[in-house]
Formats: sequence, structure tokens, C-alpha cells
Amino acid sequence: MAMHIDSTIKPGDDFFLFASGKWFKENPIPASKQNNGLWQMIQIASKVMQCGGPIACGLKSGNDCNS
Repeated sequence: MAMHIDSTIKPGDDFFLFASGKWFKENPIPASKQNNGLWQMIQIASKVMQCGGPIACGLKSGNDCNS
């Protein structure tokens, strides 16, 4: 996980941003979303399973089961 370290931040100032700041810089949250990352992927996968799988959900057409 060293590839996610932001060496411009001192670990004593903000350890969270030091440890994962580079990842956040490289993976910004899209303006249309409230979050980004693993929890978003889990939430989408859960919705897909609830609506019967990717084909029933229509993911091939870009639907993420929100309708």
C-alpha cells in the first residue's frame, strides 16, 4: 500500500491523508456521487443482486438499478 502514501503530508499532522492521500488525489469522487471506492462497489453489487443479476438489471445498457 506504499503506492498510496502522500509524502507531502507529515504523518504526525494527518496520518490518514499521509497513508492514503495519493489514492484520493488519483481517484476523486465524481460530482454526481456522494462517495467513491469499495463501499460504492458493494452497494451497486447488492442492488444488482436484488434486481435479479446484471442482465435483469440492465447493466449492459448503463442502468445501475436505481430506477
